Amino acid sequence: MVYYSNASGSACCPAGLGCWTDRNTGLDEIADIAVLNASTIYVVDFDGDMVKSTTGGRHWSSSEDTKVDDDTDENAHHMVAVGDWVLVGGDKGTVSYSKDGGDSFAVLDDIGGQHVHVAFDSYFSANGYIYAAVAGPDNGVYRTTITAADFKDMDACDYDYHGIGVSNPDGNPKTSAST
Repeated sequence: MVYYSNASGSACCPAGLGCWTDRNTGLDEIADIAVLNASTIYVVDFDGDMVKSTTGGRHWSSSEDTKVDDDTDENAHHMVAVGDWVLVGGDKGTVSYSKDGGDSFAVLDDIGGQHVHVAFDSYFSANGYIYAAVAGPDNGVYRTTITAADFKDMDACDYDYHGIGVSNPDGNPKTSAST
């Protein structure tokens, strides 16, 4: 179940108006939500099924298999979207992607380890780089392009990573459009 508000997100509504509305996505157990803009929202469940709304959560597409549950007993864990691209990380190392707004998915790579959080480079449209932060035995921060599909360890500190963000309105100072 997803709730949305048509009152600028205000949780304080005048008595009796009920500005928060629930919408059934058709998924059983939501693992993550990726908001592309005010209209387009992606929702993935633990089984790796994803639905999309282009109406701000009012209506939902039929489910699409993200293929992130590629390994036995793997569940979807994290999802991000930029433009027509969607990345999904699994809880056993699989990363899948869509380049057509979630209409189809392919497995990019299996990093191993456990929970994978994914992110697009600030200059993704120019350099094609994506990142994965991994918790578990193969912990670390990894980077690849969709074309190469070969995550390389970036020699980050030896920590379990439970999130990653590389977006910056002025561009990421650690990358460029060419690197």
